[in-house]
Amino acid sequence: MRIGIETSVLRMNRAGSGVYTRHLVANLQDLCHDHQLFLYAFGSEGGRTFRTRFETVVRDTAWMHLVLPRKIRRDRIDVFHATSLGAPLPIPCPSVLTVLDLTVIRYPEWFDHRWFYFHTRTMLPILAPRVDRIVTISHCSKRDLMEHYGLPAEKIAIIPPAVDHRLFHGQHDPRSVRSVCERFAVPGRFILSVGTLEPRKNLSRLIESFAILRRQAMDDYLLVIVGAKGWQYDQIFRTVRTLGLEDSVRFLGYVPEPDLPLLYQAADLFVYPSLYEGFGVPILEAMACGCPVVCSNRSSMPEVVGDAGILVDPEDREAMADAMWRVLSDPSLAQALRIRGSERAQHFRWDASARMLLAVYEGVWRGATA
Repeated sequence: MRIGIETSVLRMNRAGSGVYTRHLVANLQDLCHDHQLFLYAFGSEGGRTFRTRFETVVRDTAWMHLVLPRKIRRDRIDVFHATSLGAPLPIPCPSVLTVLDLTVIRYPEWFDHRWFYFHTRTMLPILAPRVDRIVTISHCSKRDLMEHYGLPAEKIAIIPPAVDHRLFHGQHDPRSVRSVCERFAVPGRFILSVGTLEPRKNLSRLIESFAILRRQAMDDYLLVIVGAKGWQYDQIFRTVRTLGLEDSVRFLGYVPEPDLPLLYQAADLFVYPSLYEGFGVPILEAMACGCPVVCSNRSSMPEVVGDAGILVDPEDREAMADAMWRVLSDPSLAQALRIRGSERAQHFRWDASARMLLAVYEGVWRGATA
């Protein structure tokens, strides 16, 4: 089988779909002994760099619909995989499409990228009926696709993300853990949260819940938030100032991936209060590193954490504070969550997800040749 994968997302996104695609492609390359992989991307032939969004869109659209189909035919591709909404029309062979989630469709008010919303709303209804299979990352996302686009369940395959267990684990050298904590100025006990600073991540409510926790004789903890600035993040910083928590809440910004597992291992608790996620990879990372988890009971997050964490209503500040207090005040509960989380994280592995994806390709290929 000759498999063509459109991988432009690897250059455009260091998180989310970019990380998902990068790990799957890397593991597929180890699995495809009897198959050939062909990787395609915008601008892979070099050429002029455009300065305006309009010029870039024109270039990429021309490449997608004029250049890519010729490449697919030239390489005699048996199955083509569009890892984002970038796919030629018509697609000249059996095809697979990745749709991580429908957040931008369900909650457009959480996004400031109008082009992304317009592109998704326009292209997804066109592509979804035309491709042979759709790959998504959770049962929650599958339900959304079925409800919004009337797709049959058998057309959608769930292939979950994973973590690199060589990096995300709880056995890092204690000296390295102390060193990274000192470098980021978090030497004491702390609660950790990881996510882009934007409204959907619900960080203002987390900070308000942290203020409630501090009034319950838990004022020796720091709240450490890792994540780059997204949009409408000013409210998050205003909440800190309004509550007088400038000395107790630390924003670390983007943290390089090699440092992140050390922070997870050092943290006393990980809290993920997001209002909606297609999956919620930071939950998995925290569990893999042996950090107790409190997370939102919305969308996909309950299916990620299972019984290995405490679920809370992300809009209930008192409930979130109570859940944090329960874990921090009960060492036996915290230890039980560490053990259950570590065990659960072992079920999510990139090699297993890549095998599932290869099975999707083989099913599409067999269906086309039957």
